[in-house]
Amino acid sequence: MTAEDQAKIGQMIKKNLDEKKNRFAFQIQEALKSGSCDFKDHELMDDKMVANMAFFIDNAGQKDFDKKLEELNSQFMERLHFRCVGPLPPYSFYTLEIKKMQFVEIDWARKQFALPDETTNKKEIKRAYQQASLVIHPDKNPDKPHIGKKFKEIVRAYNILLNYCRALEQAGAGDCCSFHEKKLKDNIILVKVGGQ
Repeated sequence: MTAEDQAKIGQMIKKNLDEKKNRFAFQIQEALKSGSCDFKDHELMDDKMVANMAFFIDNAGQKDFDKKLEELNSQFMERLHFRCVGPLPPYSFYTLEIKKMQFVEIDWARKQFALPDETTNKKEIKRAYQQASLVIHPDKNPDKPHIGKKFKEIVRAYNILLNYCRALEQAGAGDCCSFHEKKLKDNIILVKVGGQ
Protein backbone atom coordinates (compact mmCIF):
# COMPACT_ATOMS: atom_id res chain seq x y z
CA MET A 1 0.00 0.00 0.00
CA THR A 2 1.42 3.37 -1.01
CA ALA A 3 1.57 6.47 1.16
CA GLU A 4 -1.06 8.01 -1.12
CA ASP A 5 -3.41 5.08 -0.48
CA GLN A 6 -2.87 5.41 3.27
CA ALA A 7 -3.66 9.13 3.08
CA LYS A 8 -6.88 8.41 1.16
CA ILE A 9 -7.95 5.81 3.71
CA GLY A 10 -7.18 8.26 6.52
CA GLN A 11 -9.29 10.94 4.83
CA MET A 12 -12.18 8.50 4.36
CA ILE A 13 -12.06 7.49 8.03
CA LYS A 14 -11.93 11.13 9.13
CA LYS A 15 -14.87 12.03 6.88
CA ASN A 16 -16.90 9.14 8.29
CA LEU A 17 -16.08 10.08 11.89
CA ASP A 18 -16.89 13.76 11.25
CA GLU A 19 -20.28 12.82 9.78
CA LYS A 20 -21.01 10.60 12.78
CA LYS A 21 -19.92 13.37 15.15
CA ASN A 22 -22.19 15.87 13.36
CA ARG A 23 -25.17 13.49 13.59
CA PHE A 24 -24.60 13.06 17.34
CA ALA A 25 -24.21 16.82 17.84
CA PHE A 26 -27.45 17.52 15.95
CA GLN A 27 -29.31 14.87 17.97
CA ILE A 28 -28.06 16.41 21.26
CA GLN A 29 -28.88 19.93 20.12
CA GLU A 30 -32.44 19.01 19.07
CA ALA A 31 -33.10 17.20 22.35
CA LEU A 32 -31.87 20.04 24.56
CA LYS A 33 -32.83 23.22 22.69
CA SER A 34 -36.59 22.66 23.04
CA GLY A 35 -36.45 23.50 26.74
CA SER A 36 -34.12 26.48 26.38
CA CYS A 37 -34.70 30.16 25.58
CA ASP A 38 -31.67 30.21 23.27
CA PHE A 39 -28.55 28.20 22.49
CA LYS A 40 -25.14 28.74 20.91
CA ASP A 41 -22.74 26.34 19.24
CA HIS A 42 -19.09 26.83 20.20
CA GLU A 43 -15.85 25.51 18.73
CA LEU A 44 -14.72 22.08 19.81
CA MET A 45 -11.74 22.13 22.13
CA ASP A 46 -10.22 18.85 20.93
CA ASP A 47 -10.82 15.83 18.66
CA LYS A 48 -12.50 13.86 21.43
CA MET A 49 -15.27 16.42 21.81
CA VAL A 50 -18.50 15.85 19.84
CA ALA A 51 -20.33 19.05 20.77
CA ASN A 52 -19.70 22.21 22.78
CA MET A 53 -22.95 24.07 23.32
CA ALA A 54 -24.33 26.72 25.64
CA PHE A 55 -28.03 26.68 26.52
CA PHE A 56 -29.83 29.66 27.99
CA ILE A 57 -32.50 28.33 30.35
CA ASP A 58 -34.60 29.96 33.04
CA ASN A 59 -34.71 28.69 36.62
CA ALA A 60 -38.04 26.93 36.09
CA GLY A 61 -36.59 24.88 33.21
CA GLN A 62 -33.48 23.68 35.07
CA LYS A 63 -34.93 20.35 36.29
CA ASP A 64 -36.43 19.54 32.88
CA PHE A 65 -33.08 20.30 31.20
CA ASP A 66 -31.21 18.03 33.66
CA LYS A 67 -33.74 15.25 33.00
CA LYS A 68 -33.25 15.51 29.23
CA LEU A 69 -29.50 15.37 29.73
CA GLU A 70 -29.85 12.17 31.78
CA GLU A 71 -32.08 10.67 29.06
CA LEU A 72 -29.45 11.46 26.43
CA ASN A 73 -26.77 9.89 28.59
CA SER A 74 -28.83 6.68 28.84
CA GLN A 75 -29.67 6.77 25.13
CA PHE A 76 -26.01 6.89 24.14
CA MET A 77 -25.25 4.10 26.65
CA GLU A 78 -21.95 5.53 27.85
CA ARG A 79 -20.59 5.89 24.28
CA LEU A 80 -20.46 9.61 25.00
CA HIS A 81 -19.63 11.31 28.28
CA PHE A 82 -21.79 14.34 28.98
CA ARG A 83 -20.37 17.17 31.04
CA CYS A 84 -22.66 19.99 32.15
CA VAL A 85 -21.03 23.10 33.57
CA GLY A 86 -23.32 25.64 35.14
CA PRO A 87 -25.36 27.54 35.82
CA LEU A 88 -23.15 30.36 34.54
CA PRO A 89 -23.71 34.01 33.56
CA PRO A 90 -24.77 34.31 29.88
CA TYR A 91 -21.29 35.27 28.67
CA SER A 92 -21.45 32.52 26.05
CA PHE A 93 -24.13 34.43 24.17
CA TYR A 94 -23.02 38.03 23.84
CA THR A 95 -19.93 40.20 24.01
CA LEU A 96 -20.07 43.86 24.97
CA GLU A 97 -17.32 46.17 23.72
CA ILE A 98 -17.04 49.72 25.05
CA LYS A 99 -14.47 51.98 23.43
CA LYS A 100 -13.73 55.71 23.58
CA MET A 101 -13.16 57.08 20.09
CA GLN A 102 -9.87 58.97 19.57
CA PHE A 103 -9.66 62.05 17.32
CA VAL A 104 -6.17 61.19 16.00
CA GLU A 105 -7.37 57.76 14.86
CA ILE A 106 -10.57 59.12 13.25
CA ASP A 107 -8.64 61.90 11.50
CA TRP A 108 -6.08 59.41 10.16
CA ALA A 109 -8.87 57.19 8.81
CA ARG A 110 -10.64 60.19 7.20
CA LYS A 111 -7.44 61.21 5.41
CA GLN A 112 -7.01 57.70 3.93
CA PHE A 113 -10.09 58.39 1.79
CA ALA A 114 -9.56 62.16 1.35
CA LEU A 115 -12.95 62.79 2.95
CA PRO A 116 -13.93 66.40 3.71
CA ASP A 117 -12.97 67.61 7.18
CA GLU A 118 -16.52 68.81 7.84
CA THR A 119 -19.17 66.08 7.72
CA THR A 120 -20.09 62.95 5.78
CA ASN A 121 -22.28 59.86 6.17
CA LYS A 122 -21.91 56.07 6.00
CA LYS A 123 -22.97 55.97 2.36
CA GLU A 124 -20.17 58.36 1.35
CA ILE A 125 -17.64 56.45 3.45
CA LYS A 126 -18.66 53.19 1.79
CA ARG A 127 -18.37 54.77 -1.68
CA ALA A 128 -14.89 56.14 -0.87
CA TYR A 129 -13.82 52.73 0.44
CA GLN A 130 -15.06 50.94 -2.70
CA GLN A 131 -13.22 53.39 -4.97
CA ALA A 132 -9.98 53.03 -3.00
CA SER A 133 -10.34 49.23 -2.99
CA LEU A 134 -10.65 49.14 -6.77
CA VAL A 135 -7.38 51.02 -7.11
CA ILE A 136 -5.21 49.31 -4.50
CA HIS A 137 -6.61 45.79 -4.20
CA PRO A 138 -3.72 43.26 -4.25
CA ASP A 139 -5.45 41.22 -6.99
CA LYS A 140 -5.40 44.27 -9.26
CA ASN A 141 -1.72 44.96 -8.49
CA PRO A 142 0.13 41.63 -8.58
CA ASP A 143 3.38 43.37 -9.58
CA LYS A 144 3.40 45.56 -6.42
CA PRO A 145 4.40 43.37 -3.44
CA HIS A 146 3.83 46.07 -0.78
CA ILE A 147 0.28 46.93 -1.90
CA GLY A 148 -1.18 44.33 0.51
CA LYS A 149 -0.06 46.43 3.50
CA LYS A 150 -1.72 49.53 2.06
CA PHE A 151 -4.92 47.58 1.40
CA LYS A 152 -4.99 46.41 5.05
CA GLU A 153 -4.67 50.05 6.14
CA ILE A 154 -7.62 50.99 3.94
CA VAL A 155 -9.74 48.20 5.45
CA ARG A 156 -8.72 49.30 8.96
CA ALA A 157 -9.56 52.94 8.17
CA TYR A 158 -12.95 51.91 6.80
CA ASN A 159 -13.80 49.95 9.97
CA ILE A 160 -12.69 52.85 12.18
CA LEU A 161 -14.95 55.27 10.30
CA LEU A 162 -17.93 52.91 10.38
CA ASN A 163 -17.49 52.43 14.12
CA TYR A 164 -17.24 56.19 14.57
CA CYS A 165 -20.48 56.76 12.64
CA ARG A 166 -22.13 54.04 14.73
CA ALA A 167 -21.00 55.77 17.94
CA LEU A 168 -22.41 59.10 16.69
CA GLU A 169 -25.72 57.39 15.86
CA GLN A 170 -25.83 55.94 19.38
CA ALA A 171 -25.24 59.46 20.71
CA GLY A 172 -28.24 60.73 18.71
CA ALA A 173 -26.46 62.43 15.79
CA GLY A 174 -28.41 60.49 13.15
CA ASP A 175 -26.71 59.59 9.85
CA CYS A 176 -24.36 62.60 9.86
CA CYS A 177 -20.69 61.95 10.76
CA SER A 178 -18.87 65.11 11.80
CA PHE A 179 -15.07 65.18 11.81
CA HIS A 180 -14.80 68.21 14.09
CA GLU A 181 -12.41 67.58 16.95
CA LYS A 182 -14.93 68.94 19.46
CA LYS A 183 -17.26 66.02 18.69
CA LEU A 184 -14.56 63.65 19.88
CA LYS A 185 -13.95 65.73 22.98
CA ASP A 186 -17.61 65.23 23.86
CA ASN A 187 -16.55 61.71 24.92
CA ILE A 188 -17.98 59.75 22.02
CA ILE A 189 -18.25 56.17 23.26
CA LEU A 190 -18.88 53.19 21.01
CA VAL A 191 -20.90 50.37 22.52
CA LYS A 192 -21.01 47.19 20.44
CA VAL A 193 -23.08 44.17 21.39
CA GLY A 194 -22.43 41.05 19.37
CA GLY A 195 -23.09 37.34 19.38
CA GLN A 196 -20.16 35.06 20.10
